[in-house]
Amino acid sequence: MISDEHPEALERLAPTLELEARVKAGIRMLRAATRMQVTSPAGTDLSVSLEKRGPRRRLGLHRARRNHQPLAGGLCLCFPREAPSAGRLVMAPGT
Repeated sequence: MISDEHPEALERLAPTLELEARVKAGIRMLRAATRMQVTSPAGTDLSVSLEKRGPRRRLGLHRARRNHQPLAGGLCLCFPREAPSAGRLVMAPGT
């Protein structure tokens, strides 16, 4: 999936084997975690449950049919449960 990128950006942001290794390490960390705590100087203090939520990865490498990967890739993500999550998320410039 390429979204309005200049060809120079596509060359500069090409996925690498190093990126793949880093994403896989991040996925291992997400699988081992049960909670995610997010804080910021702006006042964010959010606690999110990661239990029973399978992490997903996006490498930016297309290896299978019917599969899309964003370019540039390198994402480790999961979709936390609505509960039990608690706290405050503050959106502020520079944070």
